[in-house]
Amino acid sequence: MSQLRNVLWTHQGLSLPHNVTKETLDVLPGFQIRNDDVVVASYPKTGTNWLIEIVVKILRASGKTKESVDTMTVGAMELRRPTASQPGYVKLAELLSPRLLITHLPIQFAPKGISKPQNKVKVLVPMRNPKDTAVSMFHFSKEIVPMLGGNAYDLRWEDFVQDYSAGIVPYGDFCDHVSGWWQMRDDPHFLFLKYEDMKKLGRQEGTPLFKVDTTGILGRQEGTPLFKVDTTGILGRQEGTPLLKADTTGILGRQEGTSLLKADTTEILGRQEGTPLLKADTTGTLGRQDLLSAVKTIVTFLEVDLDESTVKGIAEASTFNNMKPDLDNAAAAERRHIARKGIVGDWKNYFSTEESEAFDAWCEKKLGGAGLTFDFE
Repeated sequence: MSQLRNVLWTHQGLSLPHNVTKETLDVLPGFQIRNDDVVVASYPKTGTNWLIEIVVKILRASGKTKESVDTMTVGAMELRRPTASQPGYVKLAELLSPRLLITHLPIQFAPKGISKPQNKVKVLVPMRNPKDTAVSMFHFSKEIVPMLGGNAYDLRWEDFVQDYSAGIVPYGDFCDHVSGWWQMRDDPHFLFLKYEDMKKLGRQEGTPLFKVDTTGILGRQEGTPLFKVDTTGILGRQEGTPLLKADTTGILGRQEGTSLLKADTTEILGRQEGTPLLKADTTGTLGRQDLLSAVKTIVTFLEVDLDESTVKGIAEASTFNNMKPDLDNAAAAERRHIARKGIVGDWKNYFSTEESEAFDAWCEKKLGGAGLTFDFE
């Protein structure tokens, strides 16, 4: 049993930290949402603060606000920060528009103006694969538990991962939480963004979709060129002869008339028989999401006008390495513990084979029919 349980309580079957009170949950459904509110609704540790940083940068660049993240946000609206005297929603009521609201509540406990938004309300929902989310929550809990009166040194991974699967962690069962919000995916007030998609690298403009597989073309040694310069008579060449000629000294033993260029399918340098000479450039294939594409999508969703240069600047400023110093020096103490590695696949360093297989079965059972899938590496 994880020591995290010591700082949790249960409300209608939902595990919550003690700084989310019943009194708050009773009044939140009727919390007044404004027409120009922007909302981030998320399960904890799914990229919430990354998305918040991007949204605030967009709002600032478009002239919608001059506020910083620290002055525009009050944390999740349902909880009282360890350093605050009141829950977030009280402070939100005092802020000028446009406001940026944050909630980690499942959809059934969220304010009605968020779960069923009207007019121009925008709700962004970040999502992340449950294994990396679990690892991130484990480390975050070790930092936050002492602020909530618990002992972080008693928090062991083996215990935590079992409680995570059972939903005995802040904000309850991951699968129930994300599937609840996911049911709103066809509502135009909502935008869903996957952490793993935003971490993918997009191709730079002008780079090819395919690149030459240089690991074993035509039987060459690794690193040798596909073509070589004819140095036997440059400048003395007969008119019409090429400056570059193919190395025809015995490529693949080809028969007269066969193609000069063909894939060496003999499994040279690890290439499997039948694999193509040209392979996909998997650093950013067409149609795949990446951070720049995500920023463009968010700009469009928020209905603001920004030029291409500004959008690219926001994407660059929002990379993990560029954003981490801001989080590490945030005014709110709990935000300083948010940024750790910011990678996909860190779960492999924590999950045993048995734990991983159990997680897979759990997710398949819970999400198999929801049409919601995740990338795990």
